[in-house]
Amino acid sequence: DALDDRLFFFFLRTNKNTGVQSIWTAHNFEVDSSGVANTTGNRDGCRWYEIRNFSTTPSLYQSGTFYDPAVTNPRFFWMPSVVANGQGHMALGSSTAGIGRYAEIVTAGRLYSDPIGTTQSFTLVQTSSTPYNITATNPQRWGDYSQTVVDPNDDMTIWTFQEYCNAANSWGVRVFQLIA
Repeated sequence: DALDDRLFFFFLRTNKNTGVQSIWTAHNFEVDSSGVANTTGNRDGCRWYEIRNFSTTPSLYQSGTFYDPAVTNPRFFWMPSVVANGQGHMALGSSTAGIGRYAEIVTAGRLYSDPIGTTQSFTLVQTSSTPYNITATNPQRWGDYSQTVVDPNDDMTIWTFQEYCNAANSWGVRVFQLIA
């Protein structure tokens, strides 16, 4: 269940190196093994966006899709949040799970110098060894929480707050510091 495909939290950012303002936002949706939106795609992915040109008509500068291309038993990614720091480096945090996998936390990102629209491989930052099966029927309802922010003290360090299954039928929130 992709929950909802509307855009989640957005972040307005001014790149300190270039002076360019942009909005960063993300959402999850169902994709296929090539990352294309597809209602029979059998996995959830996250798409992030950078929107620019606020003095005229706002326009999409770049976007990327974060998903598992595995042909069988893919990971699902949902509840993403994304931010860029003062250097223009982007980080995304989200929940992840799949068949035989429990609700865990991943982060991924891109450096300012990376090719436009690309996302580096994910890092599994919090594992789980317990199931989350609160309701009697699927899909299981998740807590709907995700936030990724830039530390105002240095405008470089990124913090992400994400949910995972911390005990049987329970979810917890973990905070991770991502160093620039």
